[in-house]
Amino acid sequence: MKKIGKVIPIILCLIMCASMLASCSGNNAVTENTPTATVPTGTAPSGTAPSGNTTSPTQNPGFAVSPDVPPPPEDAKYAEHISIIVLDNMSITNPLLPGGATSTNNNLYVMYANNLVRQYGSSIDLDMELAESWETKDFISFVFKLRENVYYHNGDKFNAQSVVDYVALVKEAVGTPTNVAFSSVETVTALSEYTVEFKLRGVNPTFLLDICAPSGAILNAKAIAEDDNKGAWIGTGPWKIVEFLPSDRVELARNEDYWGELPKTKTMTLYSIPEMSSRSIMLQTGEVDFAWNLPENDVPMFQNDPNFNIYTSYPSLPTTLSFNMSNPITGDKEFRLAVAHALDRETIRWAAVGEFGIEATNGSIWRFGDKYMNERIPIIPYDLAKAKQHLEASSYNGEVVEIAVALARNVKAAEALQEQLSKVGIKTTIKEMDSPSFNAYMSGTGEEVQLMIFTMSQNINPDSNRNFFTYGAAQNRSNYNNPEYIRLMDEAKASIDENKRISLYNQVQEVMAEDIPALQLFGHVLVFVAPKSLGGYDVSNLYYDFRWLYRVLDD
Repeated sequence: MKKIGKVIPIILCLIMCASMLASCSGNNAVTENTPTATVPTGTAPSGTAPSGNTTSPTQNPGFAVSPDVPPPPEDAKYAEHISIIVLDNMSITNPLLPGGATSTNNNLYVMYANNLVRQYGSSIDLDMELAESWETKDFISFVFKLRENVYYHNGDKFNAQSVVDYVALVKEAVGTPTNVAFSSVETVTALSEYTVEFKLRGVNPTFLLDICAPSGAILNAKAIAEDDNKGAWIGTGPWKIVEFLPSDRVELARNEDYWGELPKTKTMTLYSIPEMSSRSIMLQTGEVDFAWNLPENDVPMFQNDPNFNIYTSYPSLPTTLSFNMSNPITGDKEFRLAVAHALDRETIRWAAVGEFGIEATNGSIWRFGDKYMNERIPIIPYDLAKAKQHLEASSYNGEVVEIAVALARNVKAAEALQEQLSKVGIKTTIKEMDSPSFNAYMSGTGEEVQLMIFTMSQNINPDSNRNFFTYGAAQNRSNYNNPEYIRLMDEAKASIDENKRISLYNQVQEVMAEDIPALQLFGHVLVFVAPKSLGGYDVSNLYYDFRWLYRVLDD
């Protein structure tokens, strides 16, 4: 998708303008993103977003990212229907519920809903979606000029009041990533039918990054009030949800009234296939057109097949072992140190993802490759003697400790962990769930939850780390509650000095390293397999984009 309009490096603009605010009147300093040329339907201006993603994680040799799919010929004919296998089970489709915050759900929200601004692909640019422009004079008040002639899937017109009403719902969804995305918002006011103002609680130079993830999409508050189940399916995106069968599939149809360019494909099915081997078989037989999270052992047969393209993505997301700080056993720091010293990360990584693993090179709990990551924090070393010493000093008395997991690779990691902990005398049991059940189980974390293995999906906004470590947040599965963490995160978020931000975020990670609410285990390479006739997809970002997926038919 080509984008026409003014491209503005927002990070430089934000920091420079914020610095100007510190030395001159706020009435004269304005940051804005407005198109300077007529923007055709379906295109949008972009601006460079603040980002900490300046380096790449350690990449596993031998698995290079495949080249881009070449564009189809002008006279190409396209399949009307495409089927894909998604990462994991979908049992809920509602971003206002804790269980609706899975990676798979986020990929679906990208398809049927729009944000005011959104970040797509490997670029760190922000795209204008429901907003045509924005401006701020003080990084407290943000005014958005909205697109006209945009309609929800049920025919309701989108306007400024739509934003006001939906954000009011979001504020009630405490503990969800959607609520966190708008947590800095004090008030939202419709200044006119297509102009809306957000007033924040304080200075926030990265507000646009807060609301650019799929959880920041603007759904139809009226539809949700009328039907709190299917109402959350009503968006403004290029796809409509026609049928949702929990734990089975989602049927989508092209939104013929979409405000932008229409997809080439007319209908799509998103399958949840828990059996890993079945994914490869369905892809080989042509029953589905696209799949990821295939068994590692099956990848070579697609590498050797000239009919398929293989893409490898190096996500910047650490898989972590988290401790419930409210549990009498796992809340004991001596116990956590015992577990930390008992970890043989290399063995766990190979058991979980084999040669598709990315090695943990430091002890920080942060997004890989991020310039705010504190790489000076050491990994607590593997030392069984020290593990036994700390266990002896802990309150552990032979109880069976539960390890909660979702996804096949994390189950394998849990099995390897279980064996390692048994060597120092810690008894464990594994509780395996699908991702929505796991999220729901973790959302009200009380004392019963103990150990958890999951992938921490921190995005390009460094402040998104608080989704996992702010007390009361749905993804704070550790029940972590440290006022010093909050103080440092708040100070970093509001800072206009980039060096100070780096220092503060480094201090945040030092606080967490001292408390040990979680331990970094490994990263992993994702493998996507598709026929060479398939194009129009982007898997280079945390949020995969299948909106423009197409399959070219043979002559």
